[in-house]
Amino acid sequence: MLTVLLVMPLLGVLGVSISNSSENQKRIALGITLINFIISLVLWGQFDSSYNGFQFVQEFTSFCHLHVGIDGISLWFVLLTSFLIPMCLLASWESITVFVREFVIAFLVLETLLIGVFVVLDLLLFYIAFESVLIPMFLVIGVWGSRERKIHAAYYFFLFTLLGSLFMLLAVLVLYFSAGSSDYIVLATADLTETRQRAVWLGIFLAICGKSTNITFLCMATLCSYRSTDWWIDYFSWYLAKIGRLRVFTIFYRDSTRGFSLLYSFSICLIRN
Repeated sequence: MLTVLLVMPLLGVLGVSISNSSENQKRIALGITLINFIISLVLWGQFDSSYNGFQFVQEFTSFCHLHVGIDGISLWFVLLTSFLIPMCLLASWESITVFVREFVIAFLVLETLLIGVFVVLDLLLFYIAFESVLIPMFLVIGVWGSRERKIHAAYYFFLFTLLGSLFMLLAVLVLYFSAGSSDYIVLATADLTETRQRAVWLGIFLAICGKSTNITFLCMATLCSYRSTDWWIDYFSWYLAKIGRLRVFTIFYRDSTRGFSLLYSFSICLIRN
């Protein structure tokens, strides 16, 4: 069922691509996103909250290694994502009049990537999806922004968040070469030295702080975007960073998190202010 959540928006992209009417393109995108929201509600209904572990696990190894599943943390982010996407499309229904096909495709692709962030059980795929959401966001701000400085805002938003994530890439590579895999299940049981754990913790911490720090770049991007993208910039910068913190810090490296508890607490206070 999780793979259906990932594939449905891509099928919507296909339907939008062959449609010549902007109204039909909006209706197709809205219909697909509503179907995805219904599927996520079914997942919620079937989720066993008494089970401590990943559920709805699927693993594919034919073309590439794709391992997906959800736990009590990612379930709520999947629900939130599938709910906000159709709300964003409805909010921009009248305001977007140019390049409508490209606009709705950007949001459909964004939905697939965000759901991928929350359901993949592989840290390397998590990083790829984590960074790929920058591409549709860059286009939405730069093309459909509402102010003259929208191009500058798009570049600032893209470059600031991307450069910060280089630390995460280094951390992922260290984990991969240390444990021999980037799969969550393997990493959770991998025997890493305390020094290496702390180095990985700091790398991922710096990358996630770059996603969630409320500084001028994110403010400028928000001011230069339409209302629907305002929601997504806030959602992207806050909740995508939160899933990174919860997933990596509290599941994999609890000892290191306790060791950096003061820094961790200070960063949360700084970000929220």
